[in-house]
Amino acid sequence: LDVVLLAQTEVGEVSEAAGGVSSTMPHKQNPTRAVLARACARGVHAQVPVLTEGGYRVVRFDFRAFGQTPVADGPYSDAGDVCDLLDHLKCERYALIGSSHGGEVALEVAATRPDAVVSLVLLCAAMPGHVAGPELREFTERKKELLAADDIAGAVELNLATWMGPDAQADAHHLVRVMQQHALETQRAARFTSAAAPVDIGRITASCLAVPCPGGSPAP
Repeated sequence: LDVVLLAQTEVGEVSEAAGGVSSTMPHKQNPTRAVLARACARGVHAQVPVLTEGGYRVVRFDFRAFGQTPVADGPYSDAGDVCDLLDHLKCERYALIGSSHGGEVALEVAATRPDAVVSLVLLCAAMPGHVAGPELREFTERKKELLAADDIAGAVELNLATWMGPDAQADAHHLVRVMQQHALETQRAARFTSAAAPVDIGRITASCLAVPCPGGSPAP
């Protein structure tokens, strides 16, 4: 079994943690792979040793226009990219850990491949097909206005104010600020965005742990 982490995080490269073997129990080989598909939060790095110590194989990558992955040169979908990467790595069974948009992608993959995805962890995850409420629509429109005015710094601060919450630590603010700045600058050149597809979450058979956003805030 592989574990796939889908969080908007900057990784910078596709990488695999060593072997899926616990250093304290070298005889233990976990049949589940740990695959971390990250699009924007470097904090995920801290979770890699925990997963590898548990015997999981960990794979991490950046979504398009995040980290060192360039913008797309043609139509694509984030879920399709995840599936293509897992096929390339010959991952047959995996757990998906998704944060924010990564949770939305995890749900799409789990609905598309119910026999391969055996478990889900959703952290403040967006929902495929979710109809935004007034608060989220207001945020989206304000962000569009800032980007149209080429005010990337303002859009970054809007994201931080909306999503980080009052209890976020200073180092987390710094990491997300750097990530958002880079991502929004990269995305200025984008001609294509991830294609949305109808998702039937009723097809998902994986066990699931869902952690809501603090204070009940909607996920982006």
